[in-house]
Amino acid sequence: MNKFFRIFLCLFAGLSANTSHADWYFEFGGGKDSGDEIDIRVYEEGGDSETESVSLGGGIYFAFGGFQQLTNNWGLQYTFGYKVDDVTATEQQVKFSRYPVNLLAVYQLGESIQIAGGVTREFSPDLNLNDVGGENLAAEDATGAVAQIGYLAGPSGGIFLRHTRIEYDFGGPEMGRGNNTSLHIAFWW
Repeated sequence: MNKFFRIFLCLFAGLSANTSHADWYFEFGGGKDSGDEIDIRVYEEGGDSETESVSLGGGIYFAFGGFQQLTNNWGLQYTFGYKVDDVTATEQQVKFSRYPVNLLAVYQLGESIQIAGGVTREFSPDLNLNDVGGENLAAEDATGAVAQIGYLAGPSGGIFLRHTRIEYDFGGPEMGRGNNTSLHIAFWW
């Protein structure tokens, strides 16, 4: 987690130095998972059980960051956030959480359309199985690719469709795909 905060501080210090062309940025969103799901058997109070699935790509997302205008058409968006997908049955919870840092090159098409592409680095991916009697599965930090298209709804907000391709290594023979497509709402000031 220490690496996460060092990267965040470097991004803000370096990219927001010219504050006359930098905007603070907040976004939240959620999406459709197109990656792997992990099936977990959850036992209810009466002894009955049900199978629940936790996705490695879906869930909700919150991020804070900045946008640096480089030229009339080009800019740089950088965010750090928290992404989680959890399933709760009875009093048991299974949760997959991680801390993404995104760096996107943004191209402005006209006044209201943006396209972007870049990288994401997700720190501390953790599958929490404590409530169902399992051990936590911690994946290695993962790097993936991001493509995004957005509509600017005004001078301080927009709606973005984002696709992320990423794989998590839980230390076993197979990788877990966390690919997803998500809808984000962003505000900047």
